[in-house]
Amino acid sequence: MLAALWPGAAAGQTGPRPGRNCDLHDAIVERLSEKYDEYQVAVGVSLAHSLIVVFTTEDGSTWTIVEVRPDGWACVVSAGEWWRVGLSHESPASET
Repeated sequence: MLAALWPGAAAGQTGPRPGRNCDLHDAIVERLSEKYDEYQVAVGVSLAHSLIVVFTTEDGSTWTIVEVRPDGWACVVSAGEWWRVGLSHESPASET
């Protein structure tokens, strides 16, 4: 999925961090919106002072986590399927 978002990633042409899927923040947001219909649902500040942003589809079928640096560059750090919010912290066995 990541190589499909950033075709240059396979060739190592990924912006400031070789081998990562990086681009300017606005370009990543646009690509996630247009290609996967994902939008921002959460944001936080990491200990390294970068933003960690979570994008997902309305139904949570796909999600992407992006690290955004202060200089405007952003890198996809993870992506997957089945994003859920608000699940119980208890194990399924304890809910019976």
